[in-house]
Amino acid sequence: MDIKQEFKEREKLEEEAILLILAALLSIDKSLVSNGFASSESVDFANQKLFEARRLGFEFLEQNAVNQGAQNAIEASDDSVLWAQTASARIVQTSQDIIANATRDIDILEREAVINNVLNDRRADRAEYYAIDAVNGAVESGKNAAIAALAITQPIKKTWRNAGDSKVRKTHVAAQGQTVFFFESFTVGGFALKYPKDPNAPFSETANCRCGVEYSISWSKR
Repeated sequence: MDIKQEFKEREKLEEEAILLILAALLSIDKSLVSNGFASSESVDFANQKLFEARRLGFEFLEQNAVNQGAQNAIEASDDSVLWAQTASARIVQTSQDIIANATRDIDILEREAVINNVLNDRRADRAEYYAIDAVNGAVESGKNAAIAALAITQPIKKTWRNAGDSKVRKTHVAAQGQTVFFFESFTVGGFALKYPKDPNAPFSETANCRCGVEYSISWSKR
């Protein structure tokens, strides 16, 4: 599968993930509005939906794996549960921040209506953001794990590819076409990234990122 086709497939997966994440957001938002905090039940429910969203990316990769070794590497790299827990905590914090800003200088009688309106307005945008994180994070970390097994015995290069539209941030536009050997890092926005969505990279370079990596075998030493 070439990188352009992969991007198209990811967009389909993101649409599925958005529905799951909307359910997670709704559960947390309702809990915050009614109780002033997110209940453990709402967070558990959100974790499950976020886990399912993250798994979409790994299942896509496993179905397209070139061999059993690659499939095993993808499965071993699956951090869906940890990601879901981290993401739900971030969603709770984001919701709390939204509520705090929305209720500043608001009369207590108007509070619930204002919060509901603000959260409803922002829920779709937040769902899209987390869907991109879930799918692309799974795809890129899984691809990296699968290719690592091959790169030990073969000279593999990787090339940074962005989504090619107006939403791409400037640093990722600049990174387009950058090619390095597999065990080297890309330089993106002045930071070293092993791949898009690299969890060790700054949030400013990974959040909402839709970029991908194209891998190739090269016998050239340069």
